[in-house]
Amino acid sequence: MGDERRGRLWQLLVVSLLFLLPFLALPTVMASRALEPAWERTGLSEGAIEDIALGPTGDGAATITYVAVRNQGIARRVGDGPWALVTEGLPRGVLGRVSPHRLVVDPSDSRRAFVALRNQTGGAVYATSNSGQTWQPILEGLPSHARALVMVGNHQLYVATVNSIIRSNDGGRTWRTLPHWPSETEVASLAVAPSAPNTFYLGGVGGEFFRSGDGGNTWERANAGLGNLTARAIAVDPLVPSHVYLGTSAGVYVTYNGGLAWQPTGFQLADAAVRRLLTDPRDGNTVYVGTDQLNVWISRNGGGQWLPLRAGTGSRRINALALEPQQRDLLLAGTEDALFALAVTAPPPAPSPTPSPTATRPAPTATPTRTAAATPTRPTEMPTPSATATVTPTATAVPPTPSATVRPLPTWTATSKPSPTAVQPPATPTASPTVAPPPPRNDGGDTPKPPPPKPTPIRR
Repeated sequence: MGDERRGRLWQLLVVSLLFLLPFLALPTVMASRALEPAWERTGLSEGAIEDIALGPTGDGAATITYVAVRNQGIARRVGDGPWALVTEGLPRGVLGRVSPHRLVVDPSDSRRAFVALRNQTGGAVYATSNSGQTWQPILEGLPSHARALVMVGNHQLYVATVNSIIRSNDGGRTWRTLPHWPSETEVASLAVAPSAPNTFYLGGVGGEFFRSGDGGNTWERANAGLGNLTARAIAVDPLVPSHVYLGTSAGVYVTYNGGLAWQPTGFQLADAAVRRLLTDPRDGNTVYVGTDQLNVWISRNGGGQWLPLRAGTGSRRINALALEPQQRDLLLAGTEDALFALAVTAPPPAPSPTPSPTATRPAPTATPTRTAAATPTRPTEMPTPSATATVTPTATAVPPTPSATVRPLPTWTATSKPSPTAVQPPATPTASPTVAPPPPRNDGGDTPKPPPPKPTPIRR
């Protein structure tokens, strides 16, 4: 009887421990959650965010942030000031809606920005030279909305539609349609190598992927290892033009030789697709991923290990990602209902490691998937990027327009309707799209003009 009683006591003790174990571990779990960085709303909380562009500044001037808000227009903020809607000159559609889709900022002058718009018949591109106070058309009559808008230096613009790429070498004054890539696939994504301005990567559907080494004049297929995956997002190492990340419906892939061979990273998803990719501008091994359902993830070792950055956002679809250009310590994420900000620790500037025959990526220790993913390994041979292809145009940054010129109105309704802008005919008799002259650059010597109509404030 004594042994039987002791056995029952031991059983009772074990059952009690198993029951209390989750409660004993709860403080540890809560503490780890508390240490996870949390996203905060920026005050722009009504409307779906389509794209984000931050203007680089110098001499301590405040950063200008442009945000494309679906059906509303362009929201702009100078430094940490208030948000204001700047839509003067932009065309309006049904119910007065403005439909911006893609944004890009002149890397040498944050007052100059470009926006690709959607409309009922296709798309158009507009430009501003005064921080968004007024906009003028520079390209109209596009057969479809722009899938990508890329700027190289302060004068080259690339607009990718569904079936074509159009380039301007003079800031939007004249345009030329580039030769078609060797496939009938539609454009899904387009990116340029920051350290090699003539190196472009074009992602298509059904496993199609192409590379150009001459600014888009010729293209070669570079899709070995992608299968039939659609290239939804592209991010290029800022220092090594042949080191490229690719976001697909099945996770993130990487190549170390310009697309000659692709392999999966440790980020392989079972129930969410990659929508946006972003690399740190000074460290190609730091990568941010925005997904359909699992929010934002970060890797600091080139895709070997991934950590979630999701506290404070819930399960939201990520439409846009951007990093503060100077300190790189503030990450912005645009969702279907708000713009979020997250303080991040910027990695020290360091070049990406040069691949060697024996070098391999570290094995992933944690992945956001329920299935195992192959560890990315470097190829046995890879050409070293040429130093002659790393010339980046430089220019002195012009101080942005002071924030004092923005006076948000007390109501959401605009005080005046934008007047239609006359579009000049193209210089040569070509078919659509129609090219209009871009706005003049404001370098401080222009004759003073009457102040433009006041921008409309963003609804809180």
